[in-house]
Order: sequence, then C-alpha cells, then structure tokens
Amino acid sequence: MAGQQETMIIAVVLLVTGYLYSTGKLKFLEDLLNNGGTGGPGGGSTPPVVPPSGGGGGSGADGPVLWDSNTDGGWNNGQKRTVSGTEGDQSPDGGGLYTAASGGPHLIIDGDGVAHLEAGTGHGRIYIKACNYNAMIEGEFMMETSNLDNFTFKLRNRHSMGGSCENRFGGVGAHIEPSSCGVKIEKCHNVHEQGTDKSLPKPVSVGQWVKVRFYVQDTADGGIGQKIEIDWNDGAGFIETLNTVFTNPQSFYMDKETFLRESEFWIRINNTGTASVAMKNIRLIDLGDGPATAGYAKSFLGTKSLRGRVSKSWANPAYKQAYFAKRSYMTRALIATNNNNLDDEEGCYP
Repeated sequence: MAGQQETMIIAVVLLVTGYLYSTGKLKFLEDLLNNGGTGGPGGGSTPPVVPPSGGGGGSGADGPVLWDSNTDGGWNNGQKRTVSGTEGDQSPDGGGLYTAASGGPHLIIDGDGVAHLEAGTGHGRIYIKACNYNAMIEGEFMMETSNLDNFTFKLRNRHSMGGSCENRFGGVGAHIEPSSCGVKIEKCHNVHEQGTDKSLPKPVSVGQWVKVRFYVQDTADGGIGQKIEIDWNDGAGFIETLNTVFTNPQSFYMDKETFLRESEFWIRINNTGTASVAMKNIRLIDLGDGPATAGYAKSFLGTKSLRGRVSKSWANPAYKQAYFAKRSYMTRALIATNNNNLDDEEGCYP
C-alpha cells in the first residue's frame, strides 16, 4: 500500500509540475537552478555569465571535465611520440585529436604531461574531438621561440564539418601574445566578427610558463560572454585580463543542440619560420547549460563523459537511474517534461 501511495504522489507531482513548466510558470525555478542566475548591468552591458577568478591557482570552474590532456590525451603515460595526423578516437566526442592547417604542424608528446605544438610558417593547430558549448579551456603554456606571434584557442568550433557557412561555425576564439590578448568570433572559415583586444598588465616572455583560462558562456540578454585570465606564477594568482560580451550574435552561433551533437576545440600557433609552444595540464570544463541539458546531467552524475560506460541514449535505464538518483522529485518532473533534449544516439550527449 505504501508503495502505491508513493507512486501516486510522484505521478501527481509529475503531472502538475509538467503543466506548470510547460506554461512557463516554473521559469523562476529553472533560473535558480541554472548556476544562480546572472549579474545585473554594469557600464551599459551585461557581464559574461562566467565564474569569478579562482585566485591563488585554484580551479576557475567546478563543472565536469569534458577533456583532459592527461586522462584523455595520455600526455603523461610515459610514451614519447610525435603526432602528425590523428591520434585517438576521431568520432564525435571521441576525445582524440588531429593536426591541421599550414606549416606542417605536429604535436611532440614527451610522455611526462608536456606536449609541444610545432609548425613552420603559418597557422598550425591541433583539434580535439570534445563537444562543448558553455565551456572553459585552461592549461599551462610556454612560448618556446621568439618568432611565435601568438598562441590561440577556439571553442564551439565546427570549422571542419563542411556544408554551408551556418553549419561550420568557426568558433569563439582567444589569443595570447607577448604583450596583449584578445577575443574574436569566426563566423566560418576566415570570416570574422569585430574582436576585442587589450594590453596585458605584464608581458608573457619566451621561456616563461603561464597558466591561462578562457571562458565562453551565453549571457542572460542573448550575448556571448568571453573572459581571459592569466596567472604569471608570481604568487598573485589569476588576473582577469579581458572580459567582454559579443552582442546580437547570429542564431547559429548559439545553436546549442548542434554543438552538443558535434563540435571541437582547437589550440593554434601563428608564426613566421619554425616555432613552437609547450603546454601541459590542458582541460576543457563544462560551465553548465541549465537543468534540461546534457551538460547539466553530466555535472550531477559527476562524470566528464559516459563514453565506454553506458549507452549514449537517454532511454538507457542505467543512465536514467543514475541521473534521477541525484535529483529531487520536483526537478525530476522538470526534466521529464523536456527530456527530448537528452535523447540522441550518435551525438555528444551522455
């Protein structure tokens, strides 16, 4: 009898909450769950919805790790190797990487956690097969040669997907130079929006390790927030060097479902003559997308990815049971009304 009563209570809660959510009357609850909402206007624009500086070398985001150079890339597995082409799983969200672009780029992996992206004149890069939307890339970098103009990142990248410009969004990018940093959005190959650049408070010297974080996250008013933080390893911790919002983005810049089905991120160098950047402890971290998305589900499951653990299907009982075990009856009902966002067999959803 007790079991039947509990089942009836859950059913009623699901029905009532589903109705309220579908009519928008529970929007306040979704906003509350979605990382605490956003800040108000300041100086005429809404600040990016990104976590505050971690300071003292602490983590800048607490979300699940989508890709890790040691755990997923095996950069610290003791195997010295050079990658010119592909390494690892090249399927969507497979976690593998590949080299591309001009200069004959190759990735020299020392096996102790450090890798070197080296290329001749041009724009050599590595792409990593890890889906991302609202995300942060962090890592440690060292310019190894004086002829390196900069090293750059791209998140939300679909550069290699083919088809129309709308299907191959270039991504949201950042660059670090010896005396400045900047961000720029690439509509599709070599078609750019207006970017933002700022001088650095102190230089990044050749041979100097620095920690860098680059955040990309949608703002409450429909923009794309971008923030760069750098730690010079001088005891001051991370310093915010740029924080801006790109307003009025085109709809395909924010097509979350497409990016979650397949997207990548890249690390690139721009240089004249053979140059290289060393890097280690690279991580891509999910900043959270709200209660009815795969990223949010991943964070409550406490896993960076479910590759190799359970099927990539919301219908999989093991996945659903593990997910629902973390949620209250009220939030379960919220998700149940919109679970189609999680139902995908081949994309990057868990």
